[in-house]
Amino acid sequence: MKPWKSLPGGEVWTDAHGFMDGGWWGDTTHGDQAEQLGYVEGYLACKHQPVDASTVHSYAAAIDKYYDSPKHEHTKIAYVIEPLIAKREVH
Repeated sequence: MKPWKSLPGGEVWTDAHGFMDGGWWGDTTHGDQAEQLGYVEGYLACKHQPVDASTVHSYAAAIDKYYDSPKHEHTKIAYVIEPLIAKREVH
């Protein structure tokens, strides 16, 4: 892939994982959590992990619990889910 040149005046995310943090995760515009569940499903698929409804909902619930603390809002979702995947792989 070629590097993408940002359009003038557009937002530029220089940190890893862009804007995918607790602010995005907890945004009430997501309604029935379809976007959150889709994020988890896609993340697991990319990591070659089992993807089924039970597993996806389990990870989403764990991520919800992590973001219950306002001090975690700026933590990237990938940094929340990675230890959860590692913990599950051990069992």
